[in-house]
Amino acid sequence: MTGSVLEKFIFAVGVSVVAMLIVFAVLIILMFIIKFQNSIFEKRSAKNIEKEKPEDTVIVTKVEENEEVELQDDSEIVAAIIGALSLQLDVPTSGLNIRSIKRVSNSNWNNNSR
Repeated sequence: MTGSVLEKFIFAVGVSVVAMLIVFAVLIILMFIIKFQNSIFEKRSAKNIEKEKPEDTVIVTKVEENEEVELQDDSEIVAAIIGALSLQLDVPTSGLNIRSIKRVSNSNWNNNSR
């Protein structure tokens, strides 16, 4: 290739610009592919979460005729406990699961409420 330095410089700049355009075009195409995959996986995960929702459980107790048993709905208590734990631990409520609740007989909370 015979030519002046200016012609070689212009050719080199042209090649550089074309290469940069190709790289940016490929990056934009990859960005759209990733967004498309993300939308597909979000729809699938939303369907899986709906399927995995636990159904309401019923507690069955054996009651004798002479006994009176008060059944208490603990869903509000559980919601309050999960909210307090979520706030204290900086964990989303979906990451917490309460398996059992036990009363403490010698708690200061019990003594102050009476």
